Amino acid sequence: MRSDIVVTLAGGTYQLNAPLTFTEADSGRNGHQVRWRASPGRPVVISGGIPVDGWTKSGNLWSAKVPRDMVTRQLYADGVRLPRATGSLPVSLTQTPTGFTASDASLANWRNPDNIEFVLGDGHGSWSEPRCGVKSIAGAAITMDQPCWDNMKLPSEPRGPYGDNPHGGFPSYPSDAVPTRVENAYELLSEGEWYLDEAADRIFYFPHENEDVRKKRFVAAKLERLLGTSTTAAKPLHDVSFEGLGFAYATWLQPSSDEGFVEMQANFTLTGVGASKSQGLCNYSEPKGTCPFASWTRPAAAVDLVGTRNVKFLRNTFQHLGGAGLGFQHGVQNNLVQGNVVTDVSGIGILLGAVDDPSPKDDYEIATGNTIDSNYVHHTGVDFTGAPAIVNGYSQKTSITHNEITDVPYSGISSGWGGWRTNSTFPDENPNINADNDISYNLVYRNMLVRWDGAIYTNGPQGRSYEHGLTVRGNVNFSGLKTANSIYNDEGGDYVTITGNV
Repeated sequence: MRSDIVVTLAGGTYQLNAPLTFTEADSGRNGHQVRWRASPGRPVVISGGIPVDGWTKSGNLWSAKVPRDMVTRQLYADGVRLPRATGSLPVSLTQTPTGFTASDASLANWRNPDNIEFVLGDGHGSWSEPRCGVKSIAGAAITMDQPCWDNMKLPSEPRGPYGDNPHGGFPSYPSDAVPTRVENAYELLSEGEWYLDEAADRIFYFPHENEDVRKKRFVAAKLERLLGTSTTAAKPLHDVSFEGLGFAYATWLQPSSDEGFVEMQANFTLTGVGASKSQGLCNYSEPKGTCPFASWTRPAAAVDLVGTRNVKFLRNTFQHLGGAGLGFQHGVQNNLVQGNVVTDVSGIGILLGAVDDPSPKDDYEIATGNTIDSNYVHHTGVDFTGAPAIVNGYSQKTSITHNEITDVPYSGISSGWGGWRTNSTFPDENPNINADNDISYNLVYRNMLVRWDGAIYTNGPQGRSYEHGLTVRGNVNFSGLKTANSIYNDEGGDYVTITGNV
């Protein structure tokens, strides 16, 4: 390469059958970049969705055939997200070790009971909204999916020196709690809602009064990932930019699986058999826990990258997505996320760094030198209301600056990891590489509309000195309905300098 290679995409929608996967061979060379960009003035949409057409009417409902392998949690009409069938059950429930007992057996006659999903609001604290699916209904007995249901129950023993449980004080799902609402039940369909009958390969839609379904353009999100890498931190994708592109119509299916969505905090979940017992504090559970504490499962992102150097996302749009929007994981260094719009995302808007390795052995595995600058992130956390708009995990020399964040259910920016009560009292047992990070000049407003915590939230040690810690400066926040704090340094939030904020 003797100059930049510019790949200009013609305007239109590129409907993917599989994710775009970049390798180290797709990198720039000799100081030059490979630039993927949209034609000037001609919008480009890289889509993981498929059209849904051929609608027929029966009574109040319209329905359309979909491919046999079609599984999704998201349907859109003319670019507007439609809610799944949702509501309250017509019976009362009593919790049991395997699920619930209903006040009568009427639910056993509902269509596809194994597709029903219970939303367990505040399940592990007021910052969380876990979900578990129903496995079966026999008479009045409702059996929940496993391991989801067992993982909702956090052990209370052994107790530590401060009386905390093995999860550092995180509350277990209360034994008398019942679902706050129910989703994906055909019998609950009401105006504006849809339902996927997986057994019949058919989508049902209940239109609003005077709505002409035949004139609408319906798209169902099919792929879970739109773009990713098959690189490693040792052999990264480098010197590539994505400019002015649209990424749209992806789903995320873990919450619909037997794992469910056992959210602990910030859309990170317990997964795997026995996770509630093994993914507690490292040296403070029986058996000893998976280390580091909070080595939970991160949510998948529609654009998700591992092992990148000098990769840029400039002036793109991320919208109509079912998990997180843009994600960078291990070994991501000197990347730039600038001038993007992130909106209508089910979970986290921008997710930088991982939280499962607080002290990487090799420098090339550290997330360092990354910048998230001048992005407009709004209406994220649409489905998973415990989602911060921007999350920074274990990292160094990260700059989160001049972003505008609004209309989000939870925190605007969350940085750091590895605190929580007993664990934060003994920081030497769980050190991390956080250092020299900066959160500055961000505008965060209409945040915490549903959940409780802080507009700018930190957790765990942010460095080993004030000179090389986290600086929170020049930010402005107008908080929403559920404000607990504006700038909130939670458990173990050491070496944080807060200055000049409003």
